[in-house]
Amino acid sequence: MISGHMERTFAKTSQYVITAKSQRGVVQQTRTMVESAVVLAMMLQEDGHTDIEVTDPMGKLLSLEQSTANISSSVNTPGNSR
Repeated sequence: MISGHMERTFAKTSQYVITAKSQRGVVQQTRTMVESAVVLAMMLQEDGHTDIEVTDPMGKLLSLEQSTANISSSVNTPGNSR
């Protein structure tokens, strides 16, 4: 039962880390949901930031293009109430 408790605790504290560069320096923010992380990354890109990275809670670097495509397909799935 201890491992189950640890997994739930990890899931509650998991964060996606968004990092980007601008002329003023490095910006780093966190989000709890992948959709929010991708939206923030897209906004940073539109604002002229470069070298944008989204890292998942396990430390894996996510592709912004692939994440955007996955979110779009899940929103456009028939029967999806989002």
